[in-house]
Amino acid sequence: MRAGKVKKLLIFVLAFAAFMVLCPSPARAQGGEIYEKSGAPGLFDSLDDETKELLRGLGVDGGQVTGGLSGEGIFGMVSTLLRDKLSAPLKALAAILGVAALCRLADGISEGEGIAPLVGAAACGLILSAPVLGLLTGCQRVAGAASAFLTAAVPVYAGLLVAGGNLATGGGYSFLTMLAGAAVPVLAGGVFLPLLQIYLGLSVAGAVSGTELGGLAEALYRLGKWALTVLVTLFAAILSVQTAVNAQVDAAAGKAAKLALSAGVPIVGGALGDAVAAIQNSVHIVKSGTGAFGILAAMCIFAPAMAECALWAGVCMIGKGFGELFRVKAISALMEAAVSTVKMVLALLGSICAVCVASAAAVLLAGG
Repeated sequence: MRAGKVKKLLIFVLAFAAFMVLCPSPARAQGGEIYEKSGAPGLFDSLDDETKELLRGLGVDGGQVTGGLSGEGIFGMVSTLLRDKLSAPLKALAAILGVAALCRLADGISEGEGIAPLVGAAACGLILSAPVLGLLTGCQRVAGAASAFLTAAVPVYAGLLVAGGNLATGGGYSFLTMLAGAAVPVLAGGVFLPLLQIYLGLSVAGAVSGTELGGLAEALYRLGKWALTVLVTLFAAILSVQTAVNAQVDAAAGKAAKLALSAGVPIVGGALGDAVAAIQNSVHIVKSGTGAFGILAAMCIFAPAMAECALWAGVCMIGKGFGELFRVKAISALMEAAVSTVKMVLALLGSICAVCVASAAAVLLAGG
């Protein structure tokens, strides 16, 4: 009987040794190996060249953030973005100022209202048409870049969640975020940007012709803004609730599995459970670095376009002030429409960025 017990003990010891060889300890299962096998290095390659340059400027040259970011690097990146994109808005602002001043001068010379304000509004429309349409095109391009990044990132994130023991969270997260990644370019290019183009066209036509088209344009603007708010809120709510619920399911399943392992494999069962926990901790470290990279990459994808939108919104607001200062209502109305359009583009970019950031943040928060 005693010999039988010794034999069983030897079998358990050999099984434990084999497990430790096949499943490396934390010292052997280094983060670099897990990082390479997870597919995270491909995340950096899925980004466009401009985003890669911004990330390199911040000291990130791979699909994982391994250290803190310096305030100097962030300030330098923002300064470079603003400096590179400031020239065209300043030239446009000077041209709008000149047009508004000439309209005021011509209106003072001529008798009655004249056509000078309408001509001035048409001139300002020509000045702003290319930049504003460029912002719409840039928004479509950035939405495509964000969709490509999400498509590449979601399988990596889901795999890390599953490897870390978050089976339910990984499955639900993968479906929802892949759906969001596929829907982003479709909604941006097929719904919101066409609505903005129609709104801008109606506003310009109303300002130049002097007709009242503001009601219809305002209705389109409110519709797009309402739909955008609902979609982003719905995504964030579903992702948060789903992640929280699945995290509880995964935690309960993990405790049950560890208890079953300890009870089913006497003597070494607890050690096996500790070894599995150590491996999962290594996965969690990689998951945290990759999730932080996802947040940083999303912000760098949208930073250039959002900085450009902010500059042109400032130009349009100052141009509206010029129109009111020189009492040229047509120019003021046109600038107000341009401000609303640029703000809506900025809101659309911010909403898509929020989806990308929330997708990466959910990976950071899931499973500890």
